[in-house]
Formats: sequence, structure tokens, C-alpha cells
Amino acid sequence: MVNNDNFTFIQILTGAFAVGVFGFSIFCGQKILKAEINKALKLSAINQSLQLISFSVFGYAFKYAAGLSVAVGFDYSDNFLFSLHFGVSEFDLNINSPSGLILLEINLVAVYILWLIGQLKKKIEVELALSNSVLPFGDSGNILPAEEDIHLEDNNAG
Repeated sequence: MVNNDNFTFIQILTGAFAVGVFGFSIFCGQKILKAEINKALKLSAINQSLQLISFSVFGYAFKYAAGLSVAVGFDYSDNFLFSLHFGVSEFDLNINSPSGLILLEINLVAVYILWLIGQLKKKIEVELALSNSVLPFGDSGNILPAEEDIHLEDNNAG
């Protein structure tokens, strides 16, 4: 006989996982606030990747969104239906539940943030490359040499 007043191991594990991913999201935000940019971007990309796809199939489901989510996808349960879902900070993890739902969604907010992270990484790489490059004509950044560095011989003299 199962006592429904007690938490099962799966429920405790699910709760711990939920606390872990939301805690990880907060940790990523702290890295951004502390200006640890490279580490923050790498960890934020991992966090957004976890939020990118949600699914439900044959009693197993996963959905995680820390903050705003706008998910588009398809519900294959009865018919082939388009789904659009708006949400704020969600977590759903089902293991072997008696659900007939078959759903696949992509979080457009996570897609956009991953794109932004990629753009920021590129910008940082370019700025690093420019700051580390040796400029051939002094520190001014000018492509052309300064006037005093040009020495012309006067062939008409003599």
C-alpha cells in the first residue's frame, strides 16, 4: 500500500533539480553583475540551452523557463496542432506519468538570448584582437604613418 502523504523519491529528485536549475540561473545573473563577462556568457549559454526545448512524450516531460518564455511548437496528441505558449518562470518534469500528451516546443526568448550571447562573444573577440594587435605606426591607430615619419630625399638638390 502506498501512502500519498509522503513524498516519493522521484518527487524529491524533481524538486531538487528544479531548485538546482533556478539556482543556476541566479548564479549566472550574479556573474553578469560582478562583470565576470566571459564566464557569465558561457554559463548563461548553458542556462538558455536548458530552456530552449520543452517536450512531452509517452509520459515523460521536461519544461524549464527562468523568466519570460514564448514557446511555439506542435501538439501531436490527437491532431497535428500548432501551439503557442506564453509563460513566466516554469518548471515541469514528469517521469512515467499517465499522460497521452505528445508536444514539442521551442522557446523563442531562449533562441533570441542565445543569439545575443553569440553576438556579444564575437564583439568581445574582435575588441580583444584589436587591443592585442601591434599597430605598425605608433599608438594612434592611424593606418598612414605620421608626417614626421616620412623621409623623402630631395633629388633636385645639388
